[in-house]
Amino acid sequence: MINSIIQLGPSSKQIEQARVSARKIGKLKNSIRKGEGNVVGVLGEILTAQYLGAEHSPTYDFDIIYRDFKIDVKTIETTVRPRRNYVAAIPAFNITQACDLYVFARVHKSLTIVWLIGFIQRDLFYKQARFNKKGEKNKDNFRGFKSDTYALEYSKLLPIKNLKKTELNKKDGE
Repeated sequence: MINSIIQLGPSSKQIEQARVSARKIGKLKNSIRKGEGNVVGVLGEILTAQYLGAEHSPTYDFDIIYRDFKIDVKTIETTVRPRRNYVAAIPAFNITQACDLYVFARVHKSLTIVWLIGFIQRDLFYKQARFNKKGEKNKDNFRGFKSDTYALEYSKLLPIKNLKKTELNKKDGE
C-alpha cells in the first residue's frame, strides 16, 4: 500500500486558493484545531479533485463528486512522510456525513507536499475501523487521540489510482 501513495506538489495558486477558502470557512463546530487546520484540509481537497479530474465543490457531507461518488476528503497535517504503520482516522463526532467514499490525505506543514494515501467505502471503513477513546495511543499517534476516533490502518485502504479506473462503480467502490 505504501508504494501506491501519490505525492503531489501544490502550486502557489492552489495554496492561495486553500487559504482564501479556509478563511471563509472559519471555525467549524467540533473543530479540534479551532479552524487552524482549514488550510490543510482544503488543500487536500483541492489536490484530490485535481488528481481525479473532478470538481471541488465542498458541502458538509462531501467535498467532491466524481463518477457519481460523493467523496469526503479527510486530511491531516504532518511533518514526515507517511509510513506503513500510520492510520486513517475519523473523529467519532463526524460519522454522520452522507458520502459514498473517504479519501485520506496528508499535507506537509510547509504546504509544499500533499500525499494522497488511499480510499475506502464509507460503510466499510466503520466495519473495519477500530474505535479509540480520547487520549488512547497507537503507533501513529504517540500523544493520544484528541477525541473519540475511528482508526484504520493504511494497508486496508485501496490505492487512490484505482478510483481512476473506468470499470469502477458504486458496487465495487469498496
